[in-house]
Amino acid sequence: MTTVDKAFDVLDALLQADRPLGLSEVVARLDQPKPTVRRLLLSLIEQSLVLQNSESRYELGGLPVDLASEALSRASLADESNATIYALRQHVRGTITLSRYGDHGLTALVQVDASSPFLIAPTSQMPLYATASGKAILAFLPRADVARYVENGMTHVTTHTLEDPTSLAQELSTIRSRGYSVEDQEARLGVRAIAAPIRDFSHRPVGTLSIAAPAKVLSMPELVRMSSRIVTAADAISRRLGGVPLSSAKEIA
Repeated sequence: MTTVDKAFDVLDALLQADRPLGLSEVVARLDQPKPTVRRLLLSLIEQSLVLQNSESRYELGGLPVDLASEALSRASLADESNATIYALRQHVRGTITLSRYGDHGLTALVQVDASSPFLIAPTSQMPLYATASGKAILAFLPRADVARYVENGMTHVTTHTLEDPTSLAQELSTIRSRGYSVEDQEARLGVRAIAAPIRDFSHRPVGTLSIAAPAKVLSMPELVRMSSRIVTAADAISRRLGGVPLSSAKEIA
């Protein structure tokens, strides 16, 4: 194994970790002697590929993130998703929406009707905890980010909206374990939805794929039956962005 191979192994170990790692933790994840790993880390720090924080723990530096972000910025989320969305519409009922996450909100990029003339309002206008797409994002954000998002309280949008951070935390845990979120009239009375997150190379959510329909058209059991299709579709888009399937997803601490 060359020095370059060993260096990439170090970078991969830090990328896969959900927090900064100590030297012994990096060594434990690699089949390399501790002095070798220490030399590699020092070299990577000099190249701005790795950062060492005040607690002598290591994490990816800004350079690889900047390079990857620049590469991904050249690809449109909508362009990467079109084929998947149009394939999905053959198998589901409702309005399929591709949304992009940014600035603590969601913006609908693409909406495709699969069965009836029904469209939903852009999700960026709703609190994340009140929509299926928003909850799919929150479930895979760091818990500290979620806490900051709801620290000023949770406003009721409808009588079905989640009431408090404790209830939200319980639901987000369920979403992480099954890979999708559901919404039963929490953002708009008479509307149900299901959503799955789209994740990029950093394993963070960058968008969602959702299906929504009037409650009188789409029952909750039918909504859940579509879960495998929407998760598979979101996984396909995530892969095109360098992300990993939800079956490999881990909670970000």
